[in-house]
Amino acid sequence: MFIYISSDQGFPSVGRKRRGKQVFSRKDLKRHMSMLVEELEPRHFLELLKGTNDGDYVVQTILTTKLRRDRSKLFLSYLMKSSAKDKTLLKRFLDELTKLKMHHILDILNPGKRHIGM
Repeated sequence: MFIYISSDQGFPSVGRKRRGKQVFSRKDLKRHMSMLVEELEPRHFLELLKGTNDGDYVVQTILTTKLRRDRSKLFLSYLMKSSAKDKTLLKRFLDELTKLKMHHILDILNPGKRHIGM
């Protein structure tokens, strides 16, 4: 599963290029899994999870899990599994990273493009 993101959409380019467009896939998510486990707080992504398959269960588990690392692993494994079915989930995840101004993570996901914001 690949997400094609064109630069004319106003969204930062992330991932590998395919046919002139940037691609962000589940492979990219897996490649950066250890960094994302350390950097993310899944409680910031609860709105993203609501309304998805098993999203309510994952939200409840995230809210009751004490260790942030365990929450992150659960959240990212859910992203990996669910993005195979929901083709827009990874794009919404990247949109949420942008909304939350997590430019340092976007810079790591795509070191060729600098994400500057306030």
